[in-house]
Amino acid sequence: MMKKQLAAILLAGIAWPGFSQPDQGMNTAAKAPEPWASVIEFGAKGDGLTDDTKAIQRAIDECATHGKKIIFPEGVFMTGTVHLRNNTTIELTVKAVWKGVGRRDAYPRLSDKRTESIFALITAENVNNISIFGQGMIDGNGEQPAFHEGTNNSPERPYGILIYRGSDIHIAGIQMRNAAFWMQNYVECDHLRITGIRVFNHANLNNDGLDLTDCHDVRISDCEIDSSDDALCPKSISQRGVSDVVIENCILASHASAFKLGTASVGGFRRIVANNLVIRPSEADHIEHEFKVKGGLAGIDIMSTDGGTLEDVSIQNVVIDGVETPIVIKLGNRWEPKTDSAKHTSSGAGVVRNISIGNVTVRHAGPIPSLITAYPGYFVENITLRNLTIEVNGGRPEQNVPVPENSGRYPYNRMFGEKLPAYAFFVRHAKNIQFTDVRVHTLKPDERRAFIFDDATAVFDNVEIENTNVNQSEPVLSDKANAIEFRGI
Repeated sequence: MMKKQLAAILLAGIAWPGFSQPDQGMNTAAKAPEPWASVIEFGAKGDGLTDDTKAIQRAIDECATHGKKIIFPEGVFMTGTVHLRNNTTIELTVKAVWKGVGRRDAYPRLSDKRTESIFALITAENVNNISIFGQGMIDGNGEQPAFHEGTNNSPERPYGILIYRGSDIHIAGIQMRNAAFWMQNYVECDHLRITGIRVFNHANLNNDGLDLTDCHDVRISDCEIDSSDDALCPKSISQRGVSDVVIENCILASHASAFKLGTASVGGFRRIVANNLVIRPSEADHIEHEFKVKGGLAGIDIMSTDGGTLEDVSIQNVVIDGVETPIVIKLGNRWEPKTDSAKHTSSGAGVVRNISIGNVTVRHAGPIPSLITAYPGYFVENITLRNLTIEVNGGRPEQNVPVPENSGRYPYNRMFGEKLPAYAFFVRHAKNIQFTDVRVHTLKPDERRAFIFDDATAVFDNVEIENTNVNQSEPVLSDKANAIEFRGI
């Protein structure tokens, strides 16, 4: 049909197959429902004073049901616990703040008792298709006096976000700060995507930045996390374990461990890849953590201590600055002897194997060396460390005291004490540890040995040790129980 004929038909108001006729005199755009709704429409005030919990819960309940996006406009929206529903999409605009009410009674006890805390500002259980994005902020308000009552490690404080058994969860772009407890915990979630968030969590003790508990199929990218306790921490409290996780292009800072697999490790960790990480000192102007270490206790901290299998882990392209211990790899059994048998039972020795760490630059490492350890009768196995440059502050005297096993002690970089006889690596109960293209040097003379091996097998291939102004004839110490092969040192 010619264009002129089609135009004439439409002008004449004649119906034509495939074309709907507009209602004359009516604005059709105004008649169509909006695909979004502001929380203001549901009664939220956003004045930083009013408790907007009920209004925002109404907005979520209705908009999720009708497929609408929920928008937080400019303002400070105070709430207690709010529950997300299936198909919840929330946008926090650039000057929007979702802030926790500073009262404990605003956070009722949640039904699930398998998490380490059962209170939360934002929570969901058995949900699918959740999205929180934008340029606004979630502020847990965790510095309030109500959240500093009780024991230092009290679980009676709310998370910032707690999502339990969710699927297709996407968190993007937003800022998060100052939860009363951990900032985020995703428990048994699948298909989780977290991109471009900024976390600053220094309001209280045990202030983790981002925790993944028994999650599968996770991608975390382009995030900046600065926290009082562990910054980015996959962990396992059930046999489900953590698997298929990719972490890339993140900046991490912590007064504890920056990147940590554990401590909880019941189901273990499989197929974990971390690439392009910067680990730096925290920018917080105060330290809530009990050990008061500005740069943090550990940079890379990976362990199985509750019977789980930790295997097939790759960590590449990392810069670490100012931590007390750059790398910790630990196989343990922390409930043996069963000093805490009323709460926990050991599920066996666990496994730590097949770990690759490469292209790592460490600056200003503290006095406790990197650790690769298990306990008598069990071994960490198949660890490859390639292309490492490690700068140690040095300045410590020789240490000839025995290193205790401390098998039942809480596993962390100080579990063997703070005065170890090595300044680069202490390796014990380990098999097939390979050091390739490794350079270690000290900023100040250090009278300890660079490497000490105890009940271990290892290969040195092109390892350079430079201890400033110290002529040390034995930079590597091993006993007869070891099998250390030197291909270049």
